[in-house]
Amino acid sequence: MQLEDYFDFQRPDDIRLKGTRVGIETILMPKVGKIETYFPYLAHFLP
Repeated sequence: MQLEDYFDFQRPDDIRLKGTRVGIETILMPKVGKIETYFPYLAHFLP
C-alpha cells in the first residue's frame, strides 16, 4: 500500500483523494478538534 494509491499529489499544498476533486483538508479539518482533545501537546502544530 502506497500513499499514491489513494491520493493525487497535484502540488505540495494540494493533495486530493484519487479520482475526485476532494482535498485532503476537507477530510482532516473536522478532525482537528478531536485530535487536540486527545493530544493537547500537538495543538501548536495544528492550524
